[in-house]
Amino acid sequence: MTLPSKVKKKLIGSPTNKSIMLEVEAQDCLKYALDILKTLTNKGYKGIFIATSRTAPEIIDICQKKGINQEKILFIDGVSKKNIMYPEHFEDDSNITYVDSLNALDRILSIISRKAENLKGEKFLMIESVSLALIRSKKKDFEAFVQHLLTKRRSMGIDLAMVMAEKEIDEDVKMVIRRLCDDVVVI
Repeated sequence: MTLPSKVKKKLIGSPTNKSIMLEVEAQDCLKYALDILKTLTNKGYKGIFIATSRTAPEIIDICQKKGINQEKILFIDGVSKKNIMYPEHFEDDSNITYVDSLNALDRILSIISRKAENLKGEKFLMIESVSLALIRSKKKDFEAFVQHLLTKRRSMGIDLAMVMAEKEIDEDVKMVIRRLCDDVVVI
């Protein structure tokens, strides 16, 4: 699966400093997210990826197989500690920060802000899957999180924010995200 030209134009052909919601079928969310990561890292962006469907080590492995420069990506992993018996065995490293769950929205905001300060050049932020994030957090809290993130991203120095939203998500959440994004692309 390749990234449609209308998405590439939004990423490459237009000015930075924007928020884009990409609305896709649930089964295609990670595939498009990876295509976007490859496009952005090839363009020189460095960024933060909030992993919601798989662990960060799994996504890093997929990135390696697809030729995506994962050295330019900092991962926030809200999946690993919830899916294993001994979460204390996970220690942060230079590319991965583990959070107890995607419920830890305030901590995730703090991590994004801190990590964005350390990135040089053009920066992106990607939320991999809204529906999976919603499963792990309360709807109202997640809406507030996305609103805060998308309104404060410029002050954090983040040039581009990508929100991967499945077509099947709650319409209220979809409307909140649409209102906050500069562009919405439906595939």
